Amino acid sequence: MSIIQNDGPLTVNSNTFTNNAAYNDGGAIENLKNTADLVATDNNFVSNTAYWGGAIYNDVSGTANIQFNRIVGNSAVSTGKAIYNAATIFSVSNNWWGSNNGPQGDVVGTIVSSWVILKLSASPTSIGNNGLSTITADLRYNNQQLPSGGSLPDGILVGFTTNLGTISQAYTNNGVATSTLISGKTAGLASIYASLDNQILNTTVTVKDTIPPKVLKTSPTNKKTGVSKTSTIYIKFSENIKSSTYYNNIKVKNLTTGKYVSIHKSISGTDLKIKTSSTRRGHNWYEIIIPKAAIKDYAGNKLAATYTFKFKTKS
Repeated sequence: MSIIQNDGPLTVNSNTFTNNAAYNDGGAIENLKNTADLVATDNNFVSNTAYWGGAIYNDVSGTANIQFNRIVGNSAVSTGKAIYNAATIFSVSNNWWGSNNGPQGDVVGTIVSSWVILKLSASPTSIGNNGLSTITADLRYNNQQLPSGGSLPDGILVGFTTNLGTISQAYTNNGVATSTLISGKTAGLASIYASLDNQILNTTVTVKDTIPPKVLKTSPTNKKTGVSKTSTIYIKFSENIKSSTYYNNIKVKNLTTGKYVSIHKSISGTDLKIKTSSTRRGHNWYEIIIPKAAIKDYAGNKLAATYTFKFKTKS
């Protein structure tokens, strides 16, 4: 769709002009002389072309007020890639030009001092595993860091990506596009990128390890019988561990006699090793007790609950 305006006021609001071409002036709108007054707001001008003024051409006696439009990817054979103005009364302010750098030569015949910029933020900026952070792409401010006083067309696609967790693309509504970062199980620094036309912004969210270590296996296994009376007891965890508050409360109990036995214990990577100080009694049941606050991972997470298992020695 393209418009040629010869006389009288013209208001163009909430339209999309895409891939229009004009042999002479104004690929989308040609505002001719004879006091033709143009007001264009809340429109998309994308990939239009003409000889002068790829999107809009404003002639000698025409006045124009161009605000809160998305003006991206337009071209001109001669000059004024997006807008060519030949009149004296012309205002172009608070439009989005495809990047935070502004029109960059897209406008000929008037000075553009303010334009909409993209901002990106995350809230909160620190979450745990499987946590949520709201990511906001904001187009409500101009290059002077002031509220623009209006909003661009709704439905502009913003692409969101991240290296940790998941996030989905979103569309603008009243100048804002929001998406949700879901952090997943991997801790670290999540980089979030927002891509709109030719602009890419980045922010970060810290994903903290909030997953407690888990016991993966034990040797001997729980309820095993015929176990050696001298073998070392091994407990393998899901991640590297270290001692915590109640490390000295790790116990080995002879369930047959009801007495605790003397032990030596050590940690190596993911393994907790326990060795009884003397040979265990034959044909007796032994229980290993690991309090929930006895060990922790390197993020400070303790066991979710006290862990116990038992075995029976051979005769």
